[in-house]
Amino acid sequence: MEKKLLIKFKDRDKEFNFFEEDFDRIKYYCLNECMGIQFMVSAEFIISLVKNLKSLGIKPPFEENHFLSKESIDFLEKSGELKKMENNFGTKDLKVVLPLAIKQSYNFLHKK
Repeated sequence: MEKKLLIKFKDRDKEFNFFEEDFDRIKYYCLNECMGIQFMVSAEFIISLVKNLKSLGIKPPFEENHFLSKESIDFLEKSGELKKMENNFGTKDLKVVLPLAIKQSYNFLHKK
């Protein structure tokens, strides 16, 4: 099967050729990169939540009630983490964001 050349570009004696299948690869790389960015945002959020709970003297393993405690939410509000969460996830509702961030991070780490 012959490759179909879509773009032929030359600059300083170097040729940059794009074939149809290159665009499939671009889509694949972009999807993985976007998933990586989404993972990073979720993982960083979870890391900050854990750091918060540790600073409050709470011992692991951490469960949902620890993250949603009044002390934890007050700390997140004072530290600016709730505003950051709203900027990243579109809401300040920790009950909504917590399971989303945990599941996204877990699934990214354990995808098969």
